[in-house]
Amino acid sequence: MKVNLGGLALTLGQLLSLVTPLLVLWAIDWGILGRDLGLLALLALIGLLVQVAGAGANYVGRKWVFRRAEALGRRARELLLAHMQRQSPLHLQKQAPAELVARVLYETRTQQEYHAAVVPGMIQAAIGIGGTGLALFLIAPKLSLLALIPLPLAVVVARLFKKGVALRTVSVMERFAKLQKLVFEALAGSLTVALFGQEHRYYRAVQREGECLEAEEVAAFGHSAKVSPLLDVAAALMVMSSLWLGGWMVIEASLSLGTLVSFQLYLARAMVPMRSVGNLLVSRQRYVTARARMAEVLAWESGLPVPTQPEPLPVAEAALRFEQVSFSYDEESLRPALDGVDLELSPGEHLAVLGPSGAGKSTLALLMARLADPTQGVVTYDGTPLRAFDLASWRRQVGLVEQTPFLVEGSVEDNVRWGLDEDAVSEDIAWAIATAAVDRIVATKVETLTSPLGPRSAALSGGEKKRVALARALVRRPRILVIDQLGSDLEPDLCRHIFQGLRQVEGLIVLYLGHRLPEGFSPDAVYTLQAGRLHREAPQEGD
Repeated sequence: MKVNLGGLALTLGQLLSLVTPLLVLWAIDWGILGRDLGLLALLALIGLLVQVAGAGANYVGRKWVFRRAEALGRRARELLLAHMQRQSPLHLQKQAPAELVARVLYETRTQQEYHAAVVPGMIQAAIGIGGTGLALFLIAPKLSLLALIPLPLAVVVARLFKKGVALRTVSVMERFAKLQKLVFEALAGSLTVALFGQEHRYYRAVQREGECLEAEEVAAFGHSAKVSPLLDVAAALMVMSSLWLGGWMVIEASLSLGTLVSFQLYLARAMVPMRSVGNLLVSRQRYVTARARMAEVLAWESGLPVPTQPEPLPVAEAALRFEQVSFSYDEESLRPALDGVDLELSPGEHLAVLGPSGAGKSTLALLMARLADPTQGVVTYDGTPLRAFDLASWRRQVGLVEQTPFLVEGSVEDNVRWGLDEDAVSEDIAWAIATAAVDRIVATKVETLTSPLGPRSAALSGGEKKRVALARALVRRPRILVIDQLGSDLEPDLCRHIFQGLRQVEGLIVLYLGHRLPEGFSPDAVYTLQAGRLHREAPQEGD
């Protein structure tokens, strides 16, 4: 409704501006030539009031339209982000982060700017050209037919221009996305880039892409710049032809002087929106391209299936089973990441799955947390397939400590409490911090639990980040805990402290994934994973 009100206010403001040249006609013909000072004063007052009313209507309309555009841009961002979050995490990992950021921010910003600036411009152009043409015809039909002869030329130029703009706009936006991706990689991997001395590589790549983007934008601007001279020529033809014919008609007394002056004022008023047609077409094409790129994302359908009537989770702890589970990351894979895996994890059991990099250990963790579904086979809990449970409820039952944990910007406490309800029990937080030995970080690295860790938690080492991630997983009191390679980042005494503490948690299933057993971890069973196939081994000890 706000967009309609804003559009109506803008339309009213533009229509009121069409009254002024008509008032000038009356002022000249009836007021000045008729020597009627009273009428002249009245027309001047009416003109002033019309201008004030028009300015007010334009202000209100633009304000309404801008507010609506801001709301549309915000909702577009929320819609796009929410749709991305409903997709499979594996699908999102295949996308370039910079590209996803551009889709959420740049494309939605383009749409917001379109509704805030281009829509009012189109209303102004439509009334400025169409309304002016109607007014010209009403006050001087014969003269208007001559003046509007160049108009078809302007229409042809605009249509030809539109085709070129579409191609160049898409090219510019794609080139900008490539440049943004390069800059993102150069900054996100700054440590590795500096270590290998590859700053020059990214600098040259950014330089090349920047030069290409510059060339594309210059070409696009050059194409749009061709329109203005052509439209200026058409406008000059309209003005000069109407001035010549109108002057002749005034001399022949078939047209009043006021009508000729009013006619020229209307033509001058139409010149502004005519010259803006090129820019409006460019902005319109950017909007169309941005919507198309958003539509590509909204067409993604990689989300995991969600049951319409989910099964309730068992009240008591139960066994988790992999039954002939196979998984492939894409259909073209020569071999699956997991191949016919059978595995049972009973309440309170601590297991280890060992194997080389790429064996499929992390894939087990993804399937347990239902971040992905098996290609073949089924994963069950208490005999019920995981896909039958509510997705969010099941994921709360699984604590996952990743190889490279993600920490939010904030304090240790912010990260530990992340994902908890506002009314989380403080005793649970204290227990999780102590079990994961996070309290030792506070004693050595930061002043308090609430002290800022800086951007990307740069104050913490890799092992310390894993301990914070472990506390974050434990504080939710999960039924299943998956630890992906913890021992290689911690000292032996810390490992013993952590695994001894985990042994005290009744009913907790612990699955350790790594290359070898960490110090202090005494599993009930050890499995090896080779090329996606799981084999049980005899229990072993090691550091």
